Amino acid sequence: MPQWLEFDRLGSDRAGILNAIPTRFALPPEQVDQLISGGADALRTSKAYQSFRHGL
Repeated sequence: MPQWLEFDRLGSDRAGILNAIPTRFALPPEQVDQLISGGADALRTSKAYQSFRHGL
């Protein structure tokens, strides 16, 4: 079953910043850092991902 990884669990301010970043091939370094950090935190708080990871 597919699972969606969303930034909502990271707080409304941070989720708003991350969700407002457009998808494109060239991003400013600050936005790249924000997305990497946000993605890592979203995975860390995702029950589905953690369950998958512990099942490996």
